Amino acid sequence: MNSEQMPDTQPGHYYVSVLDGRRHALALGPFTNDHAGALAQVGAVRRLANERWPDATWWAYGTCRIPSEVQSPPMGKMNADFPTLFDTRSFSHDD
Repeated sequence: MNSEQMPDTQPGHYYVSVLDGRRHALALGPFTNDHAGALAQVGAVRRLANERWPDATWWAYGTCRIPSEVQSPPMGKMNADFPTLFDTRSFSHDD
């Protein structure tokens, strides 16, 4: 996280996002109405991705927001790797 970046205060579902060329993923989230929470996890997602995938060092990491009007926001692809943040037992992965 850029220490100078101020968290967004808009309501919404925030995620740690990953971009690899044209491919993108919602890696971790949602952090509902908590952009600061998503920002705080960017480094952890980057470290875990680098441990798992050789090309991950070249990927772009950041955050994104889905509007709060979305009633059932998707779960992050890496939520199960962060059980202290997300109780994955209640998630369904309908990929």
